[in-house]
Amino acid sequence: MATANPLHTLLAQPSCALGVFIPAGVHEPDVQRRQLDHLADAGADLFEIGLPCANPALDGRLIRSAYQRALVKGNVLDRTARAVAHAASLRPTVVMTYWDPLRRHGPERLARLLADAGAAGIMVVDLPRSEALRWHHAAHGAGLSTPHLIPRATTDAGLPSAIEGASGWLYAPASDGLTGFQGPLDLTALEAFTGRLRTASALPVVSGVGISSPDLAARVAPLVDAVVIGTPIVQALLSDPAPAAAVTAAFAQALQPPSARPTMPDTADLHEALDQIAADAFALQQRLRSIPIDCTQVLTTRVVEAQALAAAALQLFPDLEREPARDQAHLLRLDQLARAAKAAQDAGAELTAALARAIENERRRRDATTSPPVLLRPTPQQFVTSAADLLDGLLSSQWEQPRPSAMPVPPAR
Repeated sequence: MATANPLHTLLAQPSCALGVFIPAGVHEPDVQRRQLDHLADAGADLFEIGLPCANPALDGRLIRSAYQRALVKGNVLDRTARAVAHAASLRPTVVMTYWDPLRRHGPERLARLLADAGAAGIMVVDLPRSEALRWHHAAHGAGLSTPHLIPRATTDAGLPSAIEGASGWLYAPASDGLTGFQGPLDLTALEAFTGRLRTASALPVVSGVGISSPDLAARVAPLVDAVVIGTPIVQALLSDPAPAAAVTAAFAQALQPPSARPTMPDTADLHEALDQIAADAFALQQRLRSIPIDCTQVLTTRVVEAQALAAAALQLFPDLEREPARDQAHLLRLDQLARAAKAAQDAGAELTAALARAIENERRRRDATTSPPVLLRPTPQQFVTSAADLLDGLLSSQWEQPRPSAMPVPPAR
């Protein structure tokens, strides 16, 4: 029988935990096991496994697409149980689902199946009030916790009934949008909302939805006990799985308090870190040059890569600032990092604009009937070229001065 103790222990820690959402059944079981291994090694503290659903009303286009792929493959329950079993062998694991799969397969059956697989809990994000008692009885009978998603619009008067029966955690969406939301977050409003939840309940508070970058995760972390990221990981897993672990590591690093972040006092180590940033920028620039502009999923993944590159550069600043020497070489390294972060941030902004432009152009193509569509200018490809040029500038000018103990920047191919 599953136990919620590991989950409780994790969320009771003083530091904010990192949760990683991954939809079950998108890839073959052996592939998904390797993905989970890599994400755990990269810094995931807990897993949230999504049970595919035909109408995921709270999810954006990307996760909807992932669920659809899983449903087409079939054997959804078996694939989900396998994913849960492996995830639970690595980290505390909670299943995220809608009510419809529970209704169709039976709450008691699904609770027992996923508990036997090792799940610590199941969060039903759209649990009908009329089914809450039955569900809580089935879940608790199987030894599962029952986290509740609390809508941001919940009033003070409605909080007691929204929280009733919850265990494990309360989920506070960081935005009112669908998953995959990439707009600004109202952190003041989120702080007020999480404060209301803590006043109403002693349960840990977890947040997700709209936490699209390591920087946002770091800003949300002081308000909650865990941050869950989904779309940035799913983006990578659907198109090019290689960056998923790197994205996870960037989020994990952002959640560490400054005192816990690794320091690199040795100058050679600092040079090596700078060279790694250069190599990552080179690899991203190469991928940008070959991007198929009509593939928005790939383009979205590149946005996340650029954000992670900027975050990596910014995270070296505390180490450099702690160095006692304030000579010209020290200032040069600070300048190098500043330019790396700025180039990556600017490239991310250009790619975001390209993504928006590509989506708008596609909409116009679909809306066109009798006359050829008039595409907006500049084209998405021009944005991508601009982003690649920004990183070209970083590679050509940032490391032009000789440095001791430095690894060579990869040559252009």
